[in-house]
Amino acid sequence: MLRGLSRLSDADGWEAAALKAELAVNGLYIPDYEQTCRWAREAHVIAGAVGDQLLRVTAAALVAYGACSLGRAQEAEPYLEEARSLLDDLEDAEFATRLEASFYLGWAEHFMERFGDAILHFQRGIAVSRATGQGYLVLPMMLGQELALAAGGRLREAQELAETCLDAAQLSGNAQYLACALFEQSWVATRAGDVAKALWSGEKALDLARTLEERILKAAAIWGARRGPARDGPGAAVPRSAPHRPWRPPTGADSRQLPLPRLRDAHPC
Repeated sequence: MLRGLSRLSDADGWEAAALKAELAVNGLYIPDYEQTCRWAREAHVIAGAVGDQLLRVTAAALVAYGACSLGRAQEAEPYLEEARSLLDDLEDAEFATRLEASFYLGWAEHFMERFGDAILHFQRGIAVSRATGQGYLVLPMMLGQELALAAGGRLREAQELAETCLDAAQLSGNAQYLACALFEQSWVATRAGDVAKALWSGEKALDLARTLEERILKAAAIWGARRGPARDGPGAAVPRSAPHRPWRPPTGADSRQLPLPRLRDAHPC
């Protein structure tokens, strides 16, 4: 992407903004949140100048995501507000052309403990994805919604969605999705006081995560397997937000694992 960026004839055009947004996304997976903030801020400026509101939403959400991950809540706040306001004003038909805007915004809102907003944006993303036959982000957004529901205290809904996500992950044939679904079920069960399910799901998540090249996922699974009322005592406090990092569906040959209607190579989640 850096090579492609250097070859663009217009350094301030739409293509430059789109590439910089993708470089910001890459920073989430390294993870290098300073990289995410730097590229997303540049993408945000260009997107505003060329008048692409949806790309501007995506870039603003990525700045907020990166900044709050670095503990810089005051820096994240205005970008989060801008992304929310712009996205809420967009019609579904336009929103459907870049669904990841809702995905990154939802996670940024979750990390900023705006759980109600996160739930709404995940729900809208899921609904528009299904309505337009774009399945590549449905399960990731359902997993995001599950954690936001649990963190917001809506445990019964979170437990029901955890079962749905686990079923979908098992059917997907994708080990990363399954490990995430098991970990999240463990975390939700921990908050709900279901000791047996929390331990079972956490241990299953850990076993699966050990086979993956995902160090943060492994750490989260270990946390899920060890954390819980049985280990910490019945009155132990549980963190409001679980440790998490976004994931992307595999592309290329690996995409055969996913029984989804369509994968977009240009915009991994």
